[in-house]
Amino acid sequence: MDYYILNISPDVKKTIKPHDCSNIFKGKILTLDNLDGIDYLRSSKYTKDKNTEESDIIVNPIYMISNKFKNLIKEYHIDLDTIAIQFLDQNNETLLYWVPAVENLDCISDKTIFNPDMTIKDLYVDAKKIQDKKIFKIKNVLEPFLIVDLYIAEKILQSDLYGVLLRKVKVV
Repeated sequence: MDYYILNISPDVKKTIKPHDCSNIFKGKILTLDNLDGIDYLRSSKYTKDKNTEESDIIVNPIYMISNKFKNLIKEYHIDLDTIAIQFLDQNNETLLYWVPAVENLDCISDKTIFNPDMTIKDLYVDAKKIQDKKIFKIKNVLEPFLIVDLYIAEKILQSDLYGVLLRKVKVV
């Protein structure tokens, strides 16, 4: 099976900038392990100007997907726990994004090469440890990689989602 890192496209020059989103989850990467006790809906203010692009994925300060992206995943019967974030701009316009809570897998391969600062230089994942997971995060790495399988990647490419970049992961 092939896997891909979900990221934001470099074509997106200026996405929405949440004001206080990094405090919403107190620095946690949302996973199924730490979902308990977090409210289903959060709200945050954001700044919007004429150059702001509403991409269907945001990766900083936390992974978020648009409502359209979430509906695409749901359409293909992929179960995905999420927390909603309703953004409100200075003109009281709202946007709805979702923070996916996915399984945190210990699936990194011994072949993975790290930079001196312990970020990943060359990522390899172990297919046996992934089993049949369609979307997941990698446990015990500094980067908050969100990984999808080939099935979801194909559905993303067939859709009209904006600003989503898929980067293939090496599998052993």
